[in-house]
Amino acid sequence: MHYHLLNRSFPELRRELSAHDLANWATDRERRRYAGFSSAKRRREWLLGRLTAKSLVRTYYQSRGLPSLALDQIEIMNDSLGKPCVQLIGALELHDPDRLTVSISHRKDRALCGLAEHAPGLGFGLDLEYVEPRPRLFVETFYHHNEQAQIEQCPRASRDVCITALWSIKEAFLKAIGQGLRLDLRSIWVKLTGIPGQDWLFPILICKGIPDHGSTVRVRYVGDFIESLACCHMPEQWPVKTGQGLAANAQACAFS
Repeated sequence: MHYHLLNRSFPELRRELSAHDLANWATDRERRRYAGFSSAKRRREWLLGRLTAKSLVRTYYQSRGLPSLALDQIEIMNDSLGKPCVQLIGALELHDPDRLTVSISHRKDRALCGLAEHAPGLGFGLDLEYVEPRPRLFVETFYHHNEQAQIEQCPRASRDVCITALWSIKEAFLKAIGQGLRLDLRSIWVKLTGIPGQDWLFPILICKGIPDHGSTVRVRYVGDFIESLACCHMPEQWPVKTGQGLAANAQACAFS
C-alpha cells in the first residue's frame, strides 16, 4: 500500500492556499454540511480537516502530471459508516474510487490527512492524538490488561507517550475496518516494540480469536503529537459481534 500524508494547521494552510481557494473551497453539499454544525469548534475542526484533505488530493493528482484541480472540484463527504469519500466534480475520469482511500483526524488545531493507493479490499485509517496525561480510570476501562502491564513497565517520563500511542493505534485500526468505537477496544491489543519517537515504530496488533489477521500498524511521536497508521485486509468482513475472523494477506497490507 502506497500512502501520502499531510499534517497542517490553519496558519500553514492560509500561507499555502490562494485567496481564490479559501473563498471557493466547498461544493454545495459541503457548505450545507458545514452550516449544519451547531458548535463553532466542530465547524472549525471539520473545515481544517477538509482543507487539509483537499490540499493533499490536489497535490496527489498534480504529482501524476494531471491538471490542477480547484478545491470546489474536490468533494469529501462521509459514507454511512462515517468514512470520508472523495468525489471529483467535473473531473470524474481522473478518479478511481476503488484505488484511493482518504482518512482524516484532527486534534488541538492540527489536522492529519492520509491518502492511500491500494488494491480493492484493503482498508486504511489514521489517527492524530495530542500527548497529555490521561486518568488511571481511563486506562483501566479501555485498555487490555496486557497493555496496562506494558504501561507500568514504561519509563515514567515516557508513560504519557505510550498511553497515547496505544490509544491512537487502535483508533487508526478501527477507522481502517470502518467500525469506529463500535468494537470493544479490549478485544484487540497492541504490543509496542519500543518507545515512539520521530521515526516510524512498527507495533504488533493482536486480535482476540483472529491469530492471522495480517493487519499492519505504525506509529511515531512528532512534536507533541502521536501519528498512527493502519492497514487491514477485507475490512467489510471484520466481524463485530461474532468474535470470528478472516485470515488476511499480510503482504498486501504492507506499507510503502
